[in-house]
Amino acid sequence: MRDVPWAIRESGIGRVVFAIGSPVMGGLTRWKLFDDKRLSQAMPSFFRHAPDVVGGLLAGEAEKDWSDWHPLLWRMIKARRCLGTPRAPKG
Repeated sequence: MRDVPWAIRESGIGRVVFAIGSPVMGGLTRWKLFDDKRLSQAMPSFFRHAPDVVGGLLAGEAEKDWSDWHPLLWRMIKARRCLGTPRAPKG
């Protein structure tokens, strides 16, 4: 999975859509490969324009599927914040 963002940038895919984000394993990660416009400016022959990224599509349904499939595992994943819908900041 770690090479997927690079492959998306290299292939020129215009839009990435996902349900559940992860700051650890995928979706929008701590490495901003989808958002980094410098890649296409510095190496245009290798990296196309940054894709549009749409996160959270059907997130509730995806989380329910995880929970229905393995409730204990899903609770552990949520507790460790490996996957899940990001919470809006308070304020």
